[in-house]
Amino acid sequence: MKKVDRTPFVTIWTDLSVFDSNGENTFSSDNAISFAGSDSIAFNKKYHKLCLMMWWIADLKIREYILDSVIN
Repeated sequence: MKKVDRTPFVTIWTDLSVFDSNGENTFSSDNAISFAGSDSIAFNKKYHKLCLMMWWIADLKIREYILDSVIN
């Protein structure tokens, strides 16, 4: 997958990283807004859902703004 960069004036930086059992970084979103490639529609849908879930876990204040139906 090739990352699609955010526009330069977006003030929120997001980076989702995945590490294997050896501590090696196997994936890093590096502030990408989405990804292009084969099956990118399904991948992006799952990626955005995972990002919302991570925000929901990390920040108690944001929970009221994220619908449970989005996460479930």
